Parts: sequence; C-alpha cells; structure tokens
Amino acid sequence: MNIELQAIGFSPSHSQSETYLLILSEVMGDRKIPVVLEYSDALQIAISLGDIGNAKKTSFSKIFKSTLDFLNGKLREIYIKSINEGIFETYIVITGDNGETKIRTTIGEALSLQAYTKCPILASEEVMNAVGIKISDDGQISDD
Repeated sequence: MNIELQAIGFSPSHSQSETYLLILSEVMGDRKIPVVLEYSDALQIAISLGDIGNAKKTSFSKIFKSTLDFLNGKLREIYIKSINEGIFETYIVITGDNGETKIRTTIGEALSLQAYTKCPILASEEVMNAVGIKISDDGQISDD
C-alpha cells in the first residue's frame, strides 16, 4: 500500500552545512519523514513555493515543463519506493500519449519537480516503517 505525503516544514540543516531539511508528513496519518536536501534542490523548492521573493525558476524547471508539454505528458506522482543505507530509491512517474514511464532520480530532484508541478508524493509502507517518526505538535518524538 502506498501512503500519500505532503511537505510541511523546510529549514536549513543544523547538522550539515549547505544542506536543508524538508519534513514530509502523512496526509492521513501522523508519521513524518525527514529528508536532507542539497542546496541546489532546496533552492528550487523554495523558489517553487514562493519562499524567495522575485527569484525566477531555473532553466531546468522550464526545460522539464516544456518537454512534458511537447510530449503531451504529465508528472503523475513522485514515488519513494525504498531506502538503503540512508539513500531513498525515488522515481518520478510520467504519463502521456505513449503510456506511463518511471524514471529513477534523487529524492531532491524529485521533490523540486513536485514543488513545481504539485503532483502527489507517495511512499511505500516499507519506507514509512523504516524511517517514519511520530512528532507531536510541541516537537517531541513519540515511541509509538
């Protein structure tokens, strides 16, 4: 079963320089996944979310959108399939006139495209069981 997630928090990482922390939360639950992003991916997400005033989307976003439009395609979803040694196995799922294709990518690249297209983010139950944590509203981590 796949679980839908949404981005709920975004801030500079205090443990690693030049990285940012994005928190993904279950839409219909209380588990959360912390995701460490490289600066370039975090910048794309911040621009797409409007967190950086008048900044323009980079050519990567424009090229991706133009390519999808030309192919009459759509970014259907981001799928986080598994995690191995701290690395998420992540796919973008694209649909179009020629059917559906999955393209493996980094979680940072996938989430920056998601911020631009607003497609759903899905994770496997395996991922949620491996790295999902429960955090209360006051920031306390729960053992359940």
